[in-house]
Amino acid sequence: MKKNLLVILMVGTIATLAANFDAVEQQARTQFNSQTIPSIAHRFTNMGEGAQRSSAFQGAIARARQDFEQNLAIMRQQYELQQQIQQQQLQAL
Repeated sequence: MKKNLLVILMVGTIATLAANFDAVEQQARTQFNSQTIPSIAHRFTNMGEGAQRSSAFQGAIARARQDFEQNLAIMRQQYELQQQIQQQQLQAL
């Protein structure tokens, strides 16, 4: 009985952690859009009129977004791997 209760509690915790990563991901996206993009725009604004309409500006934004998405995907994969390990440990109980 205690073992079953422990398994139920741990499974619930894992589900909560998955939801928590979604919240972390959303926060990271919000921060990227509200801080990183404006920071890049500011650097190009300092380069003079029309710099934000340049292909260099568009490229800088695209690279930043690509790096961000790649890093976020790596973090999610690591997180999911940790969840799989936890689930295997639960099954071993």
